[in-house]
This record gives sequence, C-alpha cells and structure tokens, in this order.
Amino acid sequence: MKVGEQVMELAQLMGMYYDNARKSIGDWLTRFEMKYVWNKKIDEVSKGMHQKVQIVSAITHDTKLIVLDEPLTGLD
Repeated sequence: MKVGEQVMELAQLMGMYYDNARKSIGDWLTRFEMKYVWNKKIDEVSKGMHQKVQIVSAITHDTKLIVLDEPLTGLD
C-alpha cells in the first residue's frame, strides 16, 4: 500500500470526507516537507519517515487530544 492511500484510509475511518482529507493531508505533508512520499510504498520509506507519517495520520483529522509515546524515536 502507498503512504497516501494509507493516510487517506485512516482519515476517512475517522469520519473525514475524501476531499477534506486529501487537502488536510496534503497541507500536513507540505508542512513536514515530505509531500514526495505520497506515492511511495510504505515499506520503501525509512523508520523516521514512518514516524512522520504516523504523526500526520494522527493530526490530520483535527483531533482534540493526541498521546504520543516516544514520538521522536528514529525521526529523520
């Protein structure tokens, strides 16, 4: 599965509409300077990039509370 597909699926599971999810994810990927990973397969990115993708997945749907356990471990 590609990174973009994975993050989109998670956002939609949290109740976001496709267009809103796509825009929000694109904005966050741009902020983290990682828009280039959208079409990469998940197993092609580094552990640090996995961490960033997980953070984007957590914050893309405007959650009120996020609990992170060692969020900077292995971060690129």
